[in-house]
Amino acid sequence: MKKRILTAFIVAIMAVGMVIPTAFAARIGTLNYTVNSTSINLNENGAGSFTITIPGPAQAYNGVEFTLKLPDDSRISSVGHDLPYADTAYPQELASEKGTYLFSFNAINKDGLTTPLTGSLMCTVNVEYKGSTPVTLTIQSIEQYFIVGHVLDRLISDATTAITLTPYSAAASNDISSTDSSVSPGTLPGEELPEGELPLSGIFPFEDVIESNWFYKDVYYMWEHSLMNGTSATLFSPNETLTRGMVVTVLYRMLGSPDVSVLEMPFTDVGEDAWYYNAVKWAADNGIALGIGGGAFAPNVNVTREQMAAFLYRYAEFTETELPGDVEYEGFADQADISDFAVKYVEALFKADIIRGKENNRFDPKGTATRAEYAAVLHRFIEM
Repeated sequence: MKKRILTAFIVAIMAVGMVIPTAFAARIGTLNYTVNSTSINLNENGAGSFTITIPGPAQAYNGVEFTLKLPDDSRISSVGHDLPYADTAYPQELASEKGTYLFSFNAINKDGLTTPLTGSLMCTVNVEYKGSTPVTLTIQSIEQYFIVGHVLDRLISDATTAITLTPYSAAASNDISSTDSSVSPGTLPGEELPEGELPLSGIFPFEDVIESNWFYKDVYYMWEHSLMNGTSATLFSPNETLTRGMVVTVLYRMLGSPDVSVLEMPFTDVGEDAWYYNAVKWAADNGIALGIGGGAFAPNVNVTREQMAAFLYRYAEFTETELPGDVEYEGFADQADISDFAVKYVEALFKADIIRGKENNRFDPKGTATRAEYAAVLHRFIEM
């Protein structure tokens, strides 16, 4: 493993034309990382995702590598990360261990490989599984390495993390049974309903959203205006994670679902039968949604709170919506954790009283956004 990492790192340096020091010291430390969930409920297409967060050291990264052990009938569809200017090596199966895949990437900064990067790193792994029974995917190791001066630092974690993949169950989650003809059976979060049709004949249907919830008025507004649907006939799932497909679908609806038949789909992982197909085409064409690289959009990847801000800010720019600046912005307690690309988005939306923080003046930029949070920020945006 050590030899493979160093080889990959040297190749990356050569790729950008840098000179490798003739001699350098090496230091090895222990890497700690977190995974946002160890139990993934796959969607009806057998797809799901999980996010690995690596806290940033003072020096930050030049490269990251991790190894995944996949069960039979599963595959890694893509891996996204927030490391800028990165040279990515997509997952490769190790010849020495069938079913084990290596993924790695190296930072290529504008100013050269040795320029430090700051903040925590998030890697989102998108997987697909075609089996019918729960299986376990295993993170076997994660390594991070970087050069500071003539010192090669490496942080290593051999901790094994098991993640359960649970197949989609129509009976358990989305097989809607109702005598009301206005219900669309099998409605997915954000899926298009027939034009002008409300989920339940104008009767607020969600049993998991009650008037005492802080998000009640927000969810009611989004449902009333046919902008967000439930995850079933009677559930909104306010605490469920928000995905990239959901985000662009609601923004697309907010603009009246314009005709996009003449547009080309720039991404290879969005099929014509996907409920978010038109929304993704529209968002990509207008600079609201960007891909994750390699021709992928990753519609099922979870959206972080800072990414949610980015989507909405770009939508405001596209629609030429002026954001007010009535609220004073002094920064959050975790301001340093906000990625450089998102700082202006978070500040602008906070000043407009659209996005707010959490307890103890935290923004939690890398935390996964929820459906309730998205309903709230969009409600505020629409009515500002």
